Amino acid sequence: MNLYYSKKGLYNEVAKIKEELGMWRNAYNFNIIDYCINDGTHVEIVPFKTPGLRGMAAIGNKEQGDIILLNSHRNKTEQNFDCAHEVVHLYLHRYIGQNTFNCFDTVRHTQNPYLEWHANEGAAEMFVPYKIFLPLVKEKIGNSTDYHIIEKARYELASIFNVPETVIRLRLENLKYEIQQYMNGVPLEEVEILSLKKQQLKGLKIDSINTLADNDFNEQFSAWVASRHQVYSTEEYIPFYDTNEFIY
Repeated sequence: MNLYYSKKGLYNEVAKIKEELGMWRNAYNFNIIDYCINDGTHVEIVPFKTPGLRGMAAIGNKEQGDIILLNSHRNKTEQNFDCAHEVVHLYLHRYIGQNTFNCFDTVRHTQNPYLEWHANEGAAEMFVPYKIFLPLVKEKIGNSTDYHIIEKARYELASIFNVPETVIRLRLENLKYEIQQYMNGVPLEEVEILSLKKQQLKGLKIDSINTLADNDFNEQFSAWVASRHQVYSTEEYIPFYDTNEFIY
């Protein structure tokens, strides 16, 4: 069983998984839990007690199908994403000699970080396929670096794809090279898909839209603080007569 996947190769595998489950390769805004149940996987929502545990998966056999357990303390959208994470494990890591997978909010020392990258990045591509995502990013954000525009777009994109906003932030981060190409006029079918490691090997250093938004927010906040400092420095305070204090 091949365990090495380039980022592009991983995306192709995710597209195959979606087809096997009976959906379009670039489908989005769907409930993968329903697809899993229809495919014979037993999915159950249980109240996990282990801190940070989001999902578990167990590979089945001829007598019993695969099992996915999800954390009832997570909301429906989060559970949906967690389920996709487990699905990637069950499809791509079925023959590596590991029968169960426990998935946490952060990668633990007992986990294989490369397998977790497969599951995290694979689940993100499953719900937010780059071929749908890039045109929407161009439409809603374009070349803007304005924090308010980007924040509004992240919220809208999370709604469109029915994923937690953290997943949209993840996509804006992990697709920053691909987004830059598309913004600069590279046709969608010709966009080069590269992992961060491959980008680094090529000497590429690109700021993500998240970074641009953070920079703009910090600049706006610094300007606001400076403006307030000027007001305070005049020592022209307005007395608030209901108390012994003053408001600025």
